[in-house]
This record gives sequence, structure tokens and C-alpha cells, in this order.
Amino acid sequence: MILGAVALFLHALQVWAGRDTRRDFFFVFATLFSGGAIIVAGWFANIFDASVLLLARGLVLLTRRWFFEAGFVFGVAFL
Repeated sequence: MILGAVALFLHALQVWAGRDTRRDFFFVFATLFSGGAIIVAGWFANIFDASVLLLARGLVLLTRRWFFEAGFVFGVAFL
């Protein structure tokens, strides 16, 4: 779940700000080795994982200008 969310966030970041290999590397490194990611990887998957994945998917939909679909996904994520 975490890897999927990181991939979607990275895609959204690249669409909005362009590709920057150094920035992308540090973003992935900081996200995967953050305290939250280590705690989640050590425990079982919980609702936080699913909501973050949905939030990342919503951002990708925003980059494609699918505003209605993104709003629906954000609504489900916050539910």
C-alpha cells in the first residue's frame, strides 16, 4: 500500500512540477524511511494505508483534470 501511494504521489508531483531525478529520489527516500512508513510496515495494514492510497489516487485524477472523479475518491478516503 505504501509503495502504491508513493508511486501515485510521485506521478502527481512529476506532472505538476516536471521531472527532477534528485528531488524524486529524496521524496521517495524520505517517505519510505519516515517514522510513519516504518511503523505501518511493521504492523498490519490499517485504514490509514487505504485512505492515503485513495488520497494519492485522487491527486493523480486531479492532474488529469477529472475533478468529479477526484472529488468522489477524496470523499471515500475521508469517509
